Amino acid sequence: LLLIIGIPASDIPRLFGIIDTNSDGNIDFEEFVQWLYAQPVDAKEKMLGSTAVAKQLLREIADKLNADGTPPEALFASANVRLDGLLSSDELSRILLAYLPGLSTTVLSEAFYLCDWDHSGWINVEEFVSALRREAGGVLQEVAPTIDVLVTVPAGWRYGSQLPVAGLNYLAVL
Repeated sequence: LLLIIGIPASDIPRLFGIIDTNSDGNIDFEEFVQWLYAQPVDAKEKMLGSTAVAKQLLREIADKLNADGTPPEALFASANVRLDGLLSSDELSRILLAYLPGLSTTVLSEAFYLCDWDHSGWINVEEFVSALRREAGGVLQEVAPTIDVLVTVPAGWRYGSQLPVAGLNYLAVL
């Protein structure tokens, strides 16, 4: 495997010692995977394929958002430079390259394909959030979107009755 990703044969004995973290003379699956995911993206792509690298990247982004308490919708909104509610391939690529520079065009295309469920050529916020949640294994916390609204209660309003809120498509019940 190491020869396949371009490791010179003369470096393999030294590298074996690095990968074998428990020094038992064997490289088990966990040791190999831990070492592999620490490698540059091109080596990972050679070993795992572009789809696996794209899935891992989406999982890492979901994990980072979850750790930061940032809703994925916020990342989507910050990347949607055209403000049309849809991410283009270029906009998604900017997100991915910010997390992991040096991605191949194949990995970027695979990540776009993983997000664009309806194959429209655009990614809406629901597709983006669903892709991150799917790759995170459901670990990504749902953060309810909030909006602050200043409401003036009209004269004659009673507690428990509906109150139309101008500029929003909601009826508030207070």
